[in-house]
Amino acid sequence: MKKRKIKDFPKSERPRERLLNYGEKALSDAELLAIILRTGNKNYSVYELAQNLIVDFGSLKRIAEVGIGELIKYPGIGITKAVQIKASIELGRRIFSEKKNYFGESILNPHDAFLIFKEDMFDLKEEHLFCIYMDVKNKCLNKRLIAKGDLNIVYASPREIFKYALQENSSKLILAHNHPSGDLTPSEDDIIFTKRLIEAGKILGLEILDHLIIYNEDYVSLKEKKLI
Repeated sequence: MKKRKIKDFPKSERPRERLLNYGEKALSDAELLAIILRTGNKNYSVYELAQNLIVDFGSLKRIAEVGIGELIKYPGIGITKAVQIKASIELGRRIFSEKKNYFGESILNPHDAFLIFKEDMFDLKEEHLFCIYMDVKNKCLNKRLIAKGDLNIVYASPREIFKYALQENSSKLILAHNHPSGDLTPSEDDIIFTKRLIEAGKILGLEILDHLIIYNEDYVSLKEKKLI
């Protein structure tokens, strides 16, 4: 059977033309992905390739999570297409992050803090430690990346954490780091590190309110678990 190409579709049914005529919100996930991929392969049209990708990986979210190395193993996805997919996803993530400006808002519970951290933590392959700096009324003054490490551990300097706190004239802070494995169980090192920061903070008049461990859409609060 002859392979169907996008040019074989009626013009009104081609993803690019549908976007022009009806707007991007009218397109399915497969149609949007087809526009990014641009061309198919010897077996499938670009639209069929996009559909197959979503079905075989399970979701767009899963495609966003995998690395380029895994994408290029998929038949019909070479380096160029893999890079186009990852670049498009990253642009979307950055736009989403820009839309959410939490600075100046009050942080009343661990979930409020999680909402501020999660865009930076999504799909990271190594551990990153971030910190939110707050004033006396729990209003967010700033958020900073403190350290990043290998697959298993973040090497963080308390000096860096407290230096930024003094620069921001902050009186309270919340820490968060990710567990790339997906296991949110706090390690003994996580707990010891946080307790040491709490004690050091008392000397400087800085209150460590919490430490979150995050994996994509999930998190654990050491404070809620009564571990600190």
